[in-house]
Amino acid sequence: PPPPLAETWEQGIPEPSSPPRAMTIGPEEHLLAVILLDYPQLLPWLDEELTQLEMIPLYEEDFTNALNRAVFEALQDYLIEDPPDPLIDFLMETDTLIADHAQFLLDYAHRFQKEKPKYIKERHLRRDVITSLLRLRLERLKKYVEHLEITLKDDPAPEALAHLTQLLNERKHLERALLRYSHTARWLRHSQAHLAS
Repeated sequence: PPPPLAETWEQGIPEPSSPPRAMTIGPEEHLLAVILLDYPQLLPWLDEELTQLEMIPLYEEDFTNALNRAVFEALQDYLIEDPPDPLIDFLMETDTLIADHAQFLLDYAHRFQKEKPKYIKERHLRRDVITSLLRLRLERLKKYVEHLEITLKDDPAPEALAHLTQLLNERKHLERALLRYSHTARWLRHSQAHLAS
C-alpha cells in the first residue's frame, strides 16, 4: 500500500502564514462550517476514515487561513475541556475576531442546512467533509510539487529527486482516495457557489 500521508511533504512546507481575510466562503470555510454543524459525529468518523485511507487525521495545518485555524483550534479546546456550555457559547468567549469568524461560519452552515434539508443527513455530510478535505490537501500538495520541480531545475540533487518521487506517489494516493467520493463533487461546487453568493 502507499505510504501514509504523515509528516512527509508537510515538513517541507513553510508554516502557513496567510493573514485573516475578508469573510468569504472558500473550500476551507465550507469544510470548517460543515464540521461545526455536526462535529460530535463528523470528527470521529473523519479521523477513522482517514486512518483507513492511511492518512493523518484532520489537524491545524489543514487550514492555511489564520482565522480558520484559530476556530479549529478553539473547537479542539472545547472537545478537550468538555465544558457544560454549548459550543457556540464557548466560541463567543474567545478573541473577538475568532468569535466573529466562528459566527460567520455557523451562519453559513445553518443557511446550508436550511436550503438543503435533504442533503443534511449523516451520509451526505460525511461525503462532503472527506471530499472537501481531500481536495484541500491535494491542491496544497500540487502547489508544493510545482515549487519543488522549479527548484530541481537549478539543483537536481538525488535526495530532492527521491523526495519528488515520493510526493508524486502521495499525490496519486490522494487522487485515488478523492475518486472514491467524486460523485458528489459537481453538486458541492454548485451548492457552495449558490450559498456563497
